[in-house]
This record gives sequence, C-alpha cells and structure tokens, in this order.
Amino acid sequence: MASTNSCFLENREIRLFKRQDRTSAFWQAEFKIPWRSRPIVKSTRQHDLEAAKIWALKVYPVIVGDRERQIQADLAEKQLLIQKFKPRIRNAKHKVQQEIMLRVLQLIDSNHAISQRAISDQLQVSIGVINSYFTLATESGWIKKVTSHQHKTFGYIYFLTETGSRHMDQLIQALLQNGLSLFDEIRLEYAELVKQAEAKKWGKILLVGRGNLADIALLELQKSTLNLLYVLDPDATEPELIKALQSCGAVMVADPDHAIQTSRKLAKLISPDLILLPTL
Repeated sequence: MASTNSCFLENREIRLFKRQDRTSAFWQAEFKIPWRSRPIVKSTRQHDLEAAKIWALKVYPVIVGDRERQIQADLAEKQLLIQKFKPRIRNAKHKVQQEIMLRVLQLIDSNHAISQRAISDQLQVSIGVINSYFTLATESGWIKKVTSHQHKTFGYIYFLTETGSRHMDQLIQALLQNGLSLFDEIRLEYAELVKQAEAKKWGKILLVGRGNLADIALLELQKSTLNLLYVLDPDATEPELIKALQSCGAVMVADPDHAIQTSRKLAKLISPDLILLPTL
C-alpha cells in the first residue's frame, strides 16, 4: 500500500495518507489497534487534511472504546464547524436584526396606533425584543412617539419620521440583495434540529440561549411534540446548569456570539451527542 503525503497522530497510532495504488481524492486513515495484528484502514471521505484529522481523531476512540477521547474529539469537531461558519453566523445575525427593524417600521407606518404586543404577536418575537427595537428606533429618530387620549384612554401612537422612511427604504434594498428571508432560513435550521430530537425521542429539551435566535428556537420547539423544560441564559453558573440538566434529554444552543464557549461548558456536564447546535 504505497503512499505519499503521510502524517501521524496520537503517538503514531493513526496515520493519514493519500493512496498511490488507486485514484482517490480523499485522505485515508490507518488505525493501529493494540489487540489486532493488522491495522484498520478507512477512507475519511475528506479532501481537506485538517478535516481528515478531526474525523480520524473522532473515529479512533470509538474503535478502541475510549469514552474520554470520544468527548474531546466531538468537541474538536464542533469547534471546527463553528469556526468555519463564524462569519456566516455574524452575517446572519445582522440580517435578522435588519429584517426585524424593517418589519417593525412597516407595521408602524401602516398602523400608527399598533401596540408593541401586537407587533410581538405578528412577528412571533418576544415583547422584550420588540421593546428594544422600539427604543432603538426612537433614539435613532426613525419614529416619533406621541401621547394619545383617544377614547378617554392614555397611551401612545407612533409616526414614521422622514429619516425613518429613508432608513426603511435602505433596509428593503439591503434585504432584497440578500435574497430569502433570514427568519425562514434560521427557522429551517432549528426545525431540522427539532426533527432530530423527535426522531431520537429526546422528549425534554433545555434551551440555552438569548436574543433573536433563542426566540426563533423557542418558536420551533413550541410547534413540536418536545417538552421544553427551561430557557437558560448562556451565562448561567455551573450549578444552575447542573440543576437544569438533571431532568432534560438534550440541550439546544441558541447563542451565536459565544457558541464555542457555551458548547464547551455544556460538554463538561453532558455528552456532546446530546447538544443540538445549528450551523448558521
């Protein structure tokens, strides 16, 4: 089995190489097993050497039955995926924020007396998030708040300012250039994670996250047959996490800003196989 481009891992227990005796674009992995006279050879089905290393380090502990190594390898794989998609995560978050603001401004423009609660219900986003967008829009001069005494009740009505109208046009243009709705894209990601959890019969779910992504994840969980136990902030202490994890079947992460740290923290307390993490 002549080869070139070899490299070794785990004190030479794993050898990665490209085959020379037949055409193959993938890296091959050769595993030395203590109780076998001959090594096991498998295709990693990876073109990239770094991805092949991650694959081999994940498979090796499964072969030799080392649970601690399996956990470390799972974490390394998740970290590689998160690093790969990190720019996309930041971009997706920015697009979601743009779309929420656009929808808020459009609803205000069409109904000056609309309440924050009504907008929250229509957009299926928490009232706290909508309140933060109202505050930003007011401070930025995009909307003007006026006291209303209609029907002998005290309240507010909102008007779109000239600056707000221009900003709304800019948001429409930006989102048209980006194509499909980010709400729909992210919901599909979480809908797929929910399906995985339902298929594996993980009935009780802990949601660890905050902000817009947590709201979207929560929406998908509420549509499912899964039982949402808690929504926990990613900054929760270890004792708080341990208490929440005692009765859950799996954990869904909705924290794009600190996904790596959150996943690492959770993996110390629960199997990485039970952590549901979107690629967005």
